[in-house]
Amino acid sequence: MGFISGKLFKMKFAAVLAATISLALLTSCGSFGGSSVTPIQAATGYSNASVSGTYAFVNSAKFMIGTITANGNGNITSGTVNVLTSSAPTVTPSCTISVTGTYTVQSSGAGTATLIVTAGQSNPCSGGYLSQAQEFVAAPYLMEVAQQGSSLYLLNGSTEITATKQ
Repeated sequence: MGFISGKLFKMKFAAVLAATISLALLTSCGSFGGSSVTPIQAATGYSNASVSGTYAFVNSAKFMIGTITANGNGNITSGTVNVLTSSAPTVTPSCTISVTGTYTVQSSGAGTATLIVTAGQSNPCSGGYLSQAQEFVAAPYLMEVAQQGSSLYLLNGSTEITATKQ
C-alpha cells in the first residue's frame, strides 16, 4: 500500500469503527455507563382533595369573571359569575349569579365539574346576559387539575376557563 492509500484505509477503518461503536451504544437498551434512561410517567396522585380553596377565573371570550370555592371533598360550595359590559373606558358587571356544584378528580388529574345556579336565587341577568350566564352553567365541564391543585382548566363546548388558586 502506498502512503495515500494506507492513510485512506486508516480513515475508512476509523469511520467504520466509530459507526459501529455508535450503533452499539444506541442499541444498548438505553443504558450507558451504568445509568439507565427513565421514561416520563403520567402525573398521578391527584384526588378530589387536590382541589381545595378559592379559584379566580377570567373568560375573555364570554366576557365573564368570577370565583369558585371548592372544599376538597368534591363540592363547589360557593362561587360567583359576573357577566361584564364595556362602555369604554370602564368595564362593569351587568349581572352576577351565584353558583355551587360538584366535581370529581381522577388520580391522573383529569375529571369533571358541574356548576349549578344557587337554588332560590332570582336571576338578575336578562336578555343576552341571561343566555351567556345559562350557557356558562348549562353543561358539565371536563376538568384538568395542574400544578398540584394550584391551577384548574375547565372546558365546556366553546367555554374554556383557566382558574388560579388564590
